[in-house]
Amino acid sequence: MDQIRSGDIAAVLLLGGKPLSMVSGLPKDGSFRLLSLRSALTPDAGYTPAVLRAEDYPTLIPPGVVVETVSVSAILLARSMRDTDESYRRVEKFVPLFFRGLTELAGPPRHPKWGDVNLGAVLPGWTRFGPSQQWLDSAKTQQAAWLQKSFEEFLRTSATGTAPLSSAQRQKLFDEFVDWTRKPAQSPRQ
Repeated sequence: MDQIRSGDIAAVLLLGGKPLSMVSGLPKDGSFRLLSLRSALTPDAGYTPAVLRAEDYPTLIPPGVVVETVSVSAILLARSMRDTDESYRRVEKFVPLFFRGLTELAGPPRHPKWGDVNLGAVLPGWTRFGPSQQWLDSAKTQQAAWLQKSFEEFLRTSATGTAPLSSAQRQKLFDEFVDWTRKPAQSPRQ
């Protein structure tokens, strides 16, 4: 950043998870600005469109302004191995510990990017480690069961003495319930 200040270089390309502390600490005096970066690269090349907002860098981006950029995915890899290998057993033991621990990693004081981890992301041409896929399948089944149980409890406690719902009405209401559970929590003022 000192080289930009001195005029030795005109710009720098930074790569990292937002918010980057190096960028967050830049002054609001107009001596630095973020430039939009539009990319013709396709998502299968590992890049996806992304945006930066005032919430990300309040000293550099005015409210309501969006700076276009690209994001780069990061993946955790394990080499291909036989299930009789000691390495396989170690990774197999690591998977549930790591996957269950992501909730803790996603909260303070950890970096906010941990909250963006998508365990279900598919990488074309890559095969997911067997125990990882099994954990994800099990978690998906458990989540579906929890949603159904929560929905049934909701129906039981909110019954108003009206006629029972038809199967189609129950399914429609359940689909709406699932959509509602996937929305981020809103504050009362929003």
